[in-house]
Amino acid sequence: MAEVLVIADDFTGANDTGALLRQRGFSTFSSFRDELPDGAWNRYEAVCINTDSRSEEGQEAKARVYQAAVRCLGEAAHKWNGETTLEQDGKTGVLVSKRIDSTLRGNIGKEIEGILEAVPRDWKAVVVPAGPRAGRICVGGYVLVEGIPLEKSGAARDPRTPVTESRAVDIIRKQTERQVDWISLEEVHRGAGEVAGRLRDSECSVVVVDAADMDDIRTIARGCVESGVAYVCVDPGDFTLETASLRFAGSGEDGRKNLLVVGSLSETSREQLDFLKENGDVCLYPVDIERLLREPAEEMCRVNRYFREEGAGHENLCITTAYSKRFHVASDSGEGRRTAELIAEAVAGLALGLVKQRETKFELIYLSGGDIAKAFAGLAGMEGVEPQGEISPLAVYGYAAGGEVSGMKILTKGGMIGDRETLHKMLSCVKMINQISVQEEEG
Repeated sequence: MAEVLVIADDFTGANDTGALLRQRGFSTFSSFRDELPDGAWNRYEAVCINTDSRSEEGQEAKARVYQAAVRCLGEAAHKWNGETTLEQDGKTGVLVSKRIDSTLRGNIGKEIEGILEAVPRDWKAVVVPAGPRAGRICVGGYVLVEGIPLEKSGAARDPRTPVTESRAVDIIRKQTERQVDWISLEEVHRGAGEVAGRLRDSECSVVVVDAADMDDIRTIARGCVESGVAYVCVDPGDFTLETASLRFAGSGEDGRKNLLVVGSLSETSREQLDFLKENGDVCLYPVDIERLLREPAEEMCRVNRYFREEGAGHENLCITTAYSKRFHVASDSGEGRRTAELIAEAVAGLALGLVKQRETKFELIYLSGGDIAKAFAGLAGMEGVEPQGEISPLAVYGYAAGGEVSGMKILTKGGMIGDRETLHKMLSCVKMINQISVQEEEG
């Protein structure tokens, strides 16, 4: 059953947001048209459609968006502007997103009108024009493309839909009769609570919000979710992604799963995993290194699907290259060292993707091997580790400091350290520490 509906004004936009959602673990379908094939709504968790309306006249663009939303959300949309509520019509779980161009080309104001007329009257449109991953930020209400004001970027020379000014609020106000509010970057930096309060207090149905990086996007997403206000996401993709991850985040069966990342090819690593499989609790996914390097996004989807189907009931989920016997690296050469670094970065990227995805909340991550630990820390933006103690020789338990995983429990060990029982003993020790912590909190 669809949890996310994305309505874009062109296919590449729909497909891009769909790709982002898929990387977070959502099964996704992107349609070339403004409607879905039979069964798609029930088959996929995120559906993205294309109204092909960017170059159309404003009223036509508005009509296309409205009609597409009604078709996808059902006849209930016709009743929402009356007395019927969203909950009564059974659509309470759907996140609605209006995907816009990252340089604000097209009929943004009119398409916002169209989407708001297809949902209950009290809904708002939260517009986050920034797309930090693509070098787009919004500061002071002004959109910058790689540091250049929008009106001086390539968007100003677009032959079909040129953009002649840079302030998002002004662009939208000229295209809609609805009242438009603005939340500044300074307010965003005060935290999610500030964003939530501003959104609740605003009397405008359209609210534009500044953002300069992904941390800002996440703060905005948290604030919007915490506000209790019903809203449509209007953005180039990043805000929708972070909102969907928050709205539909899972926590596993007990909320205390561990992610084991074993990137070593050593015999010691294989023996420790074999012992853990025989005597412990682990769902193991053997990573194919060549396939991971060739198609990392597809491998991310495969891992998510595997853990969804096989990982239920397991406390430890493990991704490992220890069984990739066909792949050998001559690490004593410059080329070999670089290849080893690429492998470590790819495995670490896979691990970070799992930590950030929505379906399982990991309490602890175990990183085996210095290269893996270094690569993961770099990708996650960690500043370091707050060590709590050594639970086995050269096996350190602590908390991640800084970055996207700040505060997460982390366990590191050299790939060739210990005997075949070491990993099993370490995880047993960590479990005991967690149980003591819970008892202390409850006491």
